[in-house]
Amino acid sequence: MSQYKYAEIADTVYFWFAANTTAGAAGDGATPLYDVRLAGAAADAAPTASGTPTLLTHANYTDGLHEIAIDTTGYAAGEYAVFCTLTISTVNPAGFCGSFKLRTAGTAALGVNVVAQANIDFGALQKTSLNAATPASVQNIPATGTGLTAIPWNAAWDAEVQSECTDALNAYDPPTNGELWGALIVAKNM
Repeated sequence: MSQYKYAEIADTVYFWFAANTTAGAAGDGATPLYDVRLAGAAADAAPTASGTPTLLTHANYTDGLHEIAIDTTGYAAGEYAVFCTLTISTVNPAGFCGSFKLRTAGTAALGVNVVAQANIDFGALQKTSLNAATPASVQNIPATGTGLTAIPWNAAWDAEVQSECTDALNAYDPPTNGELWGALIVAKNM
């Protein structure tokens, strides 16, 4: 299972699952349900939400394909798990569909809200690189960049961005200069 999805509070988050009979054939099953759990809540805590998944019925879909749509309006920021179940072949298997991490609106995936001040000539940018597919709200930014400086950059944000970049580079663990030169020398001598 991959890492959780990122979403903002009040977004709708989607998950999917498929059902099979005990013989291995796809089947719709009966009484499909899903539960949403806040990570770290007490083991006996009630689900944050429960509901009925939608059975996908278009002719192109095989039997047993379900979609879960979770409206996160009213949720708190945090990580949530999504579980599913249904009755099929007289059994009631349960499954884990995935998880999502909610953040407040405007918070970037790294956990910081990055707003940069810049003096970019948007008039020139509009003439050279924007096309009809670009939303009008972006195409009509004045050449002075008005509106980009409404939220001031400060030292705390700068430190947070630098910290997140350092964490990302440490997780990536690129080769050191010595390791790179050593690999190049070995490759050259092969």
